[in-house]
Amino acid sequence: MSAAAAWSDPVAPACAPGRPHLRLVPTGDDVTERARRRPRITRRGRLALTMTVLVLIALAAASAWSAWAVAAPAGPARSVTVATGESLSQIAAREMPSVRTDQAVLQLVAANHLPSDQVMAGQRLVVPAP
Repeated sequence: MSAAAAWSDPVAPACAPGRPHLRLVPTGDDVTERARRRPRITRRGRLALTMTVLVLIALAAASAWSAWAVAAPAGPARSVTVATGESLSQIAAREMPSVRTDQAVLQLVAANHLPSDQVMAGQRLVVPAP
């Protein structure tokens, strides 16, 4: 069974919906004065601005660091011509005495973009600074 409530008197709302309130629109000097006001930045906006600046500083520092590391020359490079019967190990021991021979050979291979440690007589090699 269903039931419905019926009121004899209609209930009026607390505030009757009527016309919206009118607002005055500023004119003259008031308009230009409001237009000159600087916009205020919110807390979230300050946080976003701070984070953006910090990220840009970090990126600039990382870029400068990598450019410095790549561009910093280790020293002047010399070139050597391979003599008949000479090996890369002999050249490494003679030209780079302060470095272990195996490490010097690896540096020579890397500096000259060699596919292996085999060299031929008459070949010119760049000797990197130790």
